[in-house]
Amino acid sequence: MEAISFKTLKILDWGPLPYGQALTRQMALVEERIAGLPPDHLVLVEHPPVVTMGRSGGLKDLRISKEALKQRGIDLYTVDRGGMATFHGPGQLVAYPIIKLQTKDLHQYLYTLLHTVATVLKGYSLEPIFKEGRPGIWVGSSKIASVGIAVRRWVAYHGIALNVNTDLQAFNVIVPCGHPGETITSMAQELGKSVDLEEVKRCFIEEFCKSFKYMDESEGNATWPRHPDCLRRPTPYETNIDQMERSLR
Repeated sequence: MEAISFKTLKILDWGPLPYGQALTRQMALVEERIAGLPPDHLVLVEHPPVVTMGRSGGLKDLRISKEALKQRGIDLYTVDRGGMATFHGPGQLVAYPIIKLQTKDLHQYLYTLLHTVATVLKGYSLEPIFKEGRPGIWVGSSKIASVGIAVRRWVAYHGIALNVNTDLQAFNVIVPCGHPGETITSMAQELGKSVDLEEVKRCFIEEFCKSFKYMDESEGNATWPRHPDCLRRPTPYETNIDQMERSLR
């Protein structure tokens, strides 16, 4: 039997937390990891309404003014991740892996991260779709998860946002990822019912640890029981691998 080498991961669930505070905490963890201090981290968080602009984004990606955003109680941040504009809000699972890439292959890292999210979706009987040249995950014709990462000295940070019970109308304030005709969906929208965000977290943690070959050393209860919804996976992951790889180039 082939031996499997495991790394160490610390899981932090920050719960609801304003984006600015989360960004400060995240960057502190990034600096520690760049300095060689272990361990890797997986941060889970849920942000109050906020629009973030990646390196390729700008004010052209807003459908309303900055002042109008503020009046609606929506914060605005420009950050160093890849991509353009995205929206974060309640009911969305945001995951920030802060990990030292042992294999210096950004393409493989993105592939594995998206594979993790796609496997969670398949566990809820949803069929993930990938589009060439457009990193993210769709269900049908609508986008359900966004990805935007940054890497410094081969430490990866920022991450993914999966719409679970998110208010989809809130995405109307932006041009999602630079595509004016993009429609957005959520797990709740596709399943026709509210979804337990805590159970989605557990599913994501389990799949993340498996995908990246980690041991779970989170504080508190280190056992993450699987919800029955996570077991509804009739076949192994079947997404067209070539299609996913092309979408990440």
